[in-house]
Amino acid sequence: MDDFGLSALHYASWNGHVRCVEILCINDLGHDGAGLQRSCIDLRSIKGWTPLHLAASDGVNGMKCIDALLRAGADRSIRDVDGKTALEAAIDAGRDDCARALNLEIGNAKVRLARFIRNCCLL
Repeated sequence: MDDFGLSALHYASWNGHVRCVEILCINDLGHDGAGLQRSCIDLRSIKGWTPLHLAASDGVNGMKCIDALLRAGADRSIRDVDGKTALEAAIDAGRDDCARALNLEIGNAKVRLARFIRNCCLL
């Protein structure tokens, strides 16, 4: 982990290195800030970002990385320090494709509603 609490999986997810994400998820061991060994799939940075947050909001090849992370068991419900899930981060970033992938069981209506509310708040 670096000084921001980002692991190799965070960077691979953020930069769209899908094959690296898959390999890191298969091996699925990382170290937390205290140096203790634990799963890296849901490891949180100092801002609370998981690899799923980064793939959903800013990531290159976001859809492919999201798919790999979800297949590996990434938790969609984890919130960052601002209280946002990866779904909410995707909506805020205007990544409708990623939002739909994270929200398949709820449907697109909530994604559209959340975008509408976000856009109204920006006025």
